[in-house]
Amino acid sequence: MSTSAPFDAGIPVLTEVLQEVALPDAVPAPAPAAASAVMKPAVWRTGTAITAPVPVIETAPAPHIDLVVPAEADEPDEPPITVAPIEHVEPVEPIEPVEQAAPDFTALEHAITERILEQLMPRVDALVTERVEQLLRHLAADLRAGLGDSVTKVVSAAVQDELARRRAPKG
Repeated sequence: MSTSAPFDAGIPVLTEVLQEVALPDAVPAPAPAAASAVMKPAVWRTGTAITAPVPVIETAPAPHIDLVVPAEADEPDEPPITVAPIEHVEPVEPIEPVEQAAPDFTALEHAITERILEQLMPRVDALVTERVEQLLRHLAADLRAGLGDSVTKVVSAAVQDELARRRAPKG
């Protein structure tokens, strides 16, 4: 009774669902200091260059300001800072990497199951409804045909009995 239905492209494959409900990614590694200090702007390259004349704006020369700085500026008299040499360095235990919490596979399984069921149940309901309607149409047609045969036989028998009584001599 079961026939293999063609593959329905609308039903997601489990791997597609797993990709949508992905596990939390690992914490991204920090970028090196040299790479983060230099930022390059994005450039669109279309292959054609358009040149336009650049207007020349003449400006007045900047005014000249004479500043006189005395050789000895007034600075507060503070004693020089001296730093004591380090005599003993306490060893520091290396910091162990923080383990990320393990994903809750039970919750993940439940979420994936719920999502798949939400997508499949309307389709299953539609298929069941269609199949039941087909079977009921066939059943109704069979009942009509059987009832029609029964009514035909009963009416035929009744007519024959009535005609037989009318033909029989009264007596």
